Amino acid sequence: MANAGGAPKRQRPGLMAALLAASATFSLFLIAALALGWSVYYAPGPTAREGDTTVVTLPSGSGVSAIAATLKRAGVIRSVDMFKAAATLTGADRRLRAGEYEVPTRASLKAVIGLLTDGRVVRHFVTIPEGWSSAQAVDILNAEAILTGTIDAVPEEGSLWADTYEISRGETRASVIARMQRDAADNLAELWAARSPNTVVRTPEEAVILASVVEKETGLARERPRVAAVFSNRLRIGMRLESDPTIIYGITKGRPLGRGIRLSELQRDTGWNTYLIDGLPPTPIANPGRQALEAVLNPPATQDLFFVADGTGGHAFARTYEEHLMNVSRWRAIEAAATAALSMIRLPIISTTAGSSSTGSTASAANRQASCSSRGSWSADGCVRTACSFIGEGLLRGCVNAAYARPRAYGARTPTIDPVAATRATAPRGPPPSGAPSRRTRRRRPAGRRRPPSRGRPG
Repeated sequence: MANAGGAPKRQRPGLMAALLAASATFSLFLIAALALGWSVYYAPGPTAREGDTTVVTLPSGSGVSAIAATLKRAGVIRSVDMFKAAATLTGADRRLRAGEYEVPTRASLKAVIGLLTDGRVVRHFVTIPEGWSSAQAVDILNAEAILTGTIDAVPEEGSLWADTYEISRGETRASVIARMQRDAADNLAELWAARSPNTVVRTPEEAVILASVVEKETGLARERPRVAAVFSNRLRIGMRLESDPTIIYGITKGRPLGRGIRLSELQRDTGWNTYLIDGLPPTPIANPGRQALEAVLNPPATQDLFFVADGTGGHAFARTYEEHLMNVSRWRAIEAAATAALSMIRLPIISTTAGSSSTGSTASAANRQASCSSRGSWSADGCVRTACSFIGEGLLRGCVNAAYARPRAYGARTPTIDPVAATRATAPRGPPPSGAPSRRTRRRRPAGRRRPPSRGRPG
């Protein structure tokens, strides 16, 4: 309102002062709040309740409020409201990711939010090695503490795909088994479609069975095609596979034997023993890997029918029985040299004869047997002398028997401790008799008919 002279009316100085004071007070409060928020955002967080980190799992689909509550319960943050405010003001509320996190002790609010927006989740992996049985795969999954649930029954042998799988905390063991079985079916279908017309197997199931035998016979990738060719050639002419791992599977059903095969076990009909049955065993004896399946489905063209350990961890292959005998002689020379070396060493030596035992020192035979067994040594029925001794970290093994000598090391893979321990030896028997049965006929000889003497594994 203007006065009569037209000059503006002056505002009261008290009102102006009040406005300035209010503005200053609000600014102070705002600065204080920002300073407090800044300090909380960057300040060290709570100390971990145990150890140096706190494991927090954020389920998929969780909102900001649920995430904040989970972090507060885990002792990672001090205030739910401060976390929500910081996430909203920084725009992180739209970028928080679910998963399992390891939050370092005394991590700041900024560090926690950064961890969740970057998605730096903890990753867990489990590996099923090639050539391991389904029972061993179940053992591996049962040992994983982050998995939940139980496996009601051991999966069918050969139904699992050997590979490395990523698993998450809280996932069920049954779901991991289901993934392995899906991968096995998918990969088998892919490989079967690309099979060679020269493959001896007629169905995908037969491919898995034969590949499992190949997988257990050699741990060397370069040898798998040639081993597959030997067995394929034998099946074509009706010759028995005579594979030692099939003896072991019939005894342990997929568990490690932990020693050599006994003569009595070689002669035992378990249903899987390919020294006694014709054709393939009734089921796989392990879960084969891709290379073993590829070798069976695309075997190289060879005339090999025999193989025996060569003393280096691999095998010597032969087309004829005469060539095979020469390879066996070389292997026996390695055995003899190892046995001679053992006799020169004044270390504990175990000798067993017809169930009795004696030792070369004052320690008891039982203690020495336990010592050797714990380090992976072996014994065999019918051995005149079983000797084990240690040189540093190496293990020398020897078994001498005038009628029957079969030093071997069994397990998922051939050990490469030394030439004597590298004994994935398979010395299949001699040429097939005339009129041999078909490779798919699992026929046993009638009672009273004795099999002709073997020539494939000389004594």
